[in-house]
Order: sequence, then structure tokens, then C-alpha cells
Amino acid sequence: MLLLRERLSRWLRKPGPWKAAFLTNSFIMTLFLWHMTALLLSILLLWSLGLGRETSGTTAWWIERLAWIGLPTVILGAIVLVFGRFERARSPGRR
Repeated sequence: MLLLRERLSRWLRKPGPWKAAFLTNSFIMTLFLWHMTALLLSILLLWSLGLGRETSGTTAWWIERLAWIGLPTVILGAIVLVFGRFERARSPGRR
């Protein structure tokens, strides 16, 4: 990362990448604290539906990857929507 520091610093001086980094940092602890919960809920749901029992590398296995990547993402997104607001700093006098 230190080798990329100059390049990343220049990239982050642009408004778009800086806004994306700033937005992500506003709920990064929520992501960290809840990502494994989202994964566990996904595993419980997908395994009970019979997914995840295919042999690695088969066509069905590759198609299932969409569910195994998509569902945890959706669940984590919902968790961030619910709990992420508690992480954002409040301005003084605002409740």
C-alpha cells in the first residue's frame, strides 16, 4: 500500500472518488461488525434451500455463486440501512 500511496492520494483528490470514500467511511464500522452475521444468515438460508452441495467447478456451482455472493450483499445492505444511521456523527443540537 505504501508503494501506491502517491497514486491513490492523487486519485482521491478528485471529487468522485473522495465522495465515495467519505460515504463508505461513514458506515465502515457497521460493515465490519455485521458482515459475518449477513454471511451466516445467508448460509443458513441457502443451505436449507439445497444450495451449496454442488461439486466445485461445475456449471451449477458457478451459477450458485451468484446467490452465494448476492444474498449476503443484499442482507448486509439491509443491515447497513437499519444500523448505519447510528454510526453517523450528529451535529450539535440535532436529535
